[in-house]
Amino acid sequence: MRGHHLDSGAGLAGLTIRDHPDPVPGAGQVVVAVRAASLSFQELMIARGDAGSRRLPPLRLG
Repeated sequence: MRGHHLDSGAGLAGLTIRDHPDPVPGAGQVVVAVRAASLSFQELMIARGDAGSRRLPPLRLG
């Protein structure tokens, strides 16, 4: 599984895709295969530092 990560102070240039272990479903849960994903407008604003958000990098997006 891959995920977007934002490193502190790097802006959009600090956006990277990193691999993570595949999730293992628990009792009563399922894992859904996602074939495509994107960052939302709000996530891009956070990456650019324009959101005025309290969430500060490093963070995992999308």
